[in-house]
Amino acid sequence: MGSLSVGASFVYARRFLSHLDMSPVALSTWKIGFALLTIACVTPFHGMTRIADDARAAAGIVLGLELGLLGTGVAYMLYYFIVTLLGALADSSVTYIVPVVALIIGVLFAHEPMRALDLLAMACIPGGVYLLQSGCNPKKAAPAASAARRVT
Repeated sequence: MGSLSVGASFVYARRFLSHLDMSPVALSTWKIGFALLTIACVTPFHGMTRIADDARAAAGIVLGLELGLLGTGVAYMLYYFIVTLLGALADSSVTYIVPVVALIIGVLFAHEPMRALDLLAMACIPGGVYLLQSGCNPKKAAPAASAARRVT
């Protein structure tokens, strides 16, 4: 379901949001703002003042908030910029690279074992991204076909 919603979000952003002529910063602000309102509706707020009693907990909350807002905000700004610039198909193919990077980090830093199936998967993912990017685009093929008919 997570993969389906991510894929659908690229198409939705391209179809309904990219033509609004809003900056990626404004779109990101709206998205994070609505997420904040949604989470505030379901968050139990009792006992939150106890965080202020522990300096490490308070520092962790502040640091996590800053990193989360900055990281997520920058990611969403890049997301909307790339969807507008490249389109939904090209933008969604970027998400397929994440497992490759995660596997490399796991091998290098967590000393996880690398199996033959892992190597095969790492080869297939960039290959699939390449096929997505180099595939036949019907919108580009149609003018070329009509031009060929006019010449003959």
